Order: sequence, then structure tokens, then C-alpha cells
Amino acid sequence: ARVCRVVWSATGLLASALGTSVDILECVSEPLPSLASLGLDLLEVAPATRAWILARPFLAAVGVVWSVALGLEWLAPVFVFLLFVGIVSSTHDVVHGSLGLGRGATNLWLFLLGALVLESGHAYRLTHLRHHAVFPGPDDPEGAPAKMTLLGAALHGFVFLPKLWWWALRRAPIAERPWLLAEAAWAIGLSELQPIRLKVSR
Repeated sequence: ARVCRVVWSATGLLASALGTSVDILECVSEPLPSLASLGLDLLEVAPATRAWILARPFLAAVGVVWSVALGLEWLAPVFVFLLFVGIVSSTHDVVHGSLGLGRGATNLWLFLLGALVLESGHAYRLTHLRHHAVFPGPDDPEGAPAKMTLLGAALHGFVFLPKLWWWALRRAPIAERPWLLAEAAWAIGLSELQPIRLKVSR
């Protein structure tokens, strides 16, 4: 890490004459602090914290159904927003291995979190890690909309998730392909169901 300090500044009349302030910096390279000095507790996630992070999207989904069932449709967008934020943050933590889950639990939660919004959690993991590795380089389906016009990016939204899934399926290890196929089957199957209007007897 580089640390810089100001060793001389043009101030007063000199700064007025130059029309701006001028600073001369001295920069030195210092080693990054060790993890032990920062605190090894950063590597641990409390069980209650992990449970809350994983439960948030499902609680928001319950809120959507509850508000519609009780005729409080005006409240549903609030829960939809919370669902979106919860899915993004929770799935991102699972993808990056930040919650301390094992391999089996990680695969299961990628499926469950994605299933909630008809998305492939395993496709997201493959494409997101690729995005971190190469952005803004080539073959980055997640980052591709950043190179489009505003209209192009908006229209790309209609095919964004299928394109991520197809990209991931062609590059996924054989062991991950059943997960990708199961996630696609879930999304297609559920989207074919007719909407059911919930009624609550009063």
C-alpha cells in the first residue's frame, strides 16, 4: 500500500499568483497489515447473522404475498424492493463464500435463493466471478450492458438472465451442470403456471 503526505504547499501570495494551490507529496510504500493485526474475528460469521442474511429474501417474499392477500397491494412494492435488495446481497455473499458455508450448503442456497426469483444461482456464480476476473475485458456477459447505450442496456434486460445461463452452461464444470439444468427447469415450469389470486375470508 502507498501512503502519501504533504511535504510542501504553495499558499498565500504564491498560491494566489498561481491561481491554485500546489502540493508536493512524498509517497512511500508500506506493507499491508496482517489479518491477525486486523482481527481474526473478521473470518467468522455468527450463526444468527448467517441465518438472518439467508432468511431476509424469503421474509420479503412472504411480505409480498401477505400484503396482496390482505388487499394491501399498495404495500407490495415495498416488500418487492426489500426482496430485490435481499436477493442481491444474500446471493452475493454466498457466491463469494463470505458466510462460511460448506460446498453442499453453498450449492443448495444458490439454488434456493435463485429459485425465489426464477434465476439461476449457479449461473450467477460463474458469470459474476468471471466479471471480477476480466472486467472491462472480453467475454464478460455480466458486464456487457456497461458497454451498451442506455436503450440497448434496457432492451438487453429481456434476455440478460437467459444469456447468463447459456454462457454458464457451456463453461460450467460437469458437476455443476445438473444444478444449472434444475434451475432452468424450475424457472420455466413455474413461469408456465397460471397466476393464482389469493383470497382471504374475512
